[in-house]
Amino acid sequence: MRRITATILIVFILILTIPVGVPASAEGEYKASFIAELDADFNSTVGETPDLSEFDITFDLSRAVSMIIEFDSPVRFGDLAAIDTNIPFPGGLGVFTMFRLDGREVPIEAPYLSNAGIDGGMRLTLWDKNNNNIENQPVDLPEQGHFTKLEIRMYTTIGSVDGNAWIGGTFSSPPTSAARMMEFKDQSVPIKIGIPFTAALNMGSDKIKHDSVDWGFLTVVQTDLAENMWSLLDASISQILVDGAAIPFNNENIRIGYENGVRISITDIFADDIPVVLPDIIVEFSVLEVMMEFTFRGFYPVVIEPPPTQPPETPPPDTPDNPDVTPPPNTDDPSNGADVTTDDNKESIPWWFFLIVALGIAAIVLVVVGTKKPVKKPRR
Repeated sequence: MRRITATILIVFILILTIPVGVPASAEGEYKASFIAELDADFNSTVGETPDLSEFDITFDLSRAVSMIIEFDSPVRFGDLAAIDTNIPFPGGLGVFTMFRLDGREVPIEAPYLSNAGIDGGMRLTLWDKNNNNIENQPVDLPEQGHFTKLEIRMYTTIGSVDGNAWIGGTFSSPPTSAARMMEFKDQSVPIKIGIPFTAALNMGSDKIKHDSVDWGFLTVVQTDLAENMWSLLDASISQILVDGAAIPFNNENIRIGYENGVRISITDIFADDIPVVLPDIIVEFSVLEVMMEFTFRGFYPVVIEPPPTQPPETPPPDTPDNPDVTPPPNTDDPSNGADVTTDDNKESIPWWFFLIVALGIAAIVLVVVGTKKPVKKPRR
């Protein structure tokens, strides 16, 4: 009995030695490095181009991965911030799905993609002041003020930004043919992500009817864009014309789907919310035109609090040749207004771990008491 108890106790103690709250690192085929040019005037200790290789990760395509960058003291961004990968480019695609500075959500749009990454691989640029090819910066980082911790999540894949689009759906040709699912791929038009286009079904002098088959009705703008593209894209419609007359639609109800290629529904019996609520609007027609655009999906969270736009006040330099190098204040000090809540990136020890420790101690005490030999009283 004592041996069994001792064995159970050893196993229990081994369980207690298992590390708790250790985050798993990303692994996969591709590499990612965060690069940045910082404001060296704000923090000369960290400098303008610090070595951030300790934060490099490896990852796989077509799944969300995160990078967390932490500095020992507050820093500000300068002219550049990007994630360099060795994903082939052109061909590589990616979006940011989350961006935080010191735990604060920051609005960010789709990144600027180029071949300036690792060994000519894809770079996802957040901010590059000196790149004149960027029409709209994903985020104005210097305006975000100083920070010590950066968190960013991205989704990457390999696909094509070019393709073709055409009209499909359930139609019948009056007066004889029965309704059936039809695709008018012969009337396809070339499309490119970020460029408006018009998908049209033109019957010339004939008529066609938007009709129902045995399972219902459907009208779609169909493309041959690859399946792995659908989660990266948004779509918007600017106008729908039926024989030249505009019909009402709701852009908020557009859903990106995949069926033999990326597509959106104009009408759909299976959808609760669809762009064209009343399919009766599209009845018999000769020409149906959908003016629309696919764009890379950006992420627009609500800003929880206004970001600081100015560095902490420091005394002015004595002379131009002897600038003030006073370091920024220690934001970990509560006297400087620091948030003393637990760091999200550091896993706190769960309550049940303390319960297990307490039970382990109790078990040790019970074993010790149970194995202690009773003291024999001397005979009188």
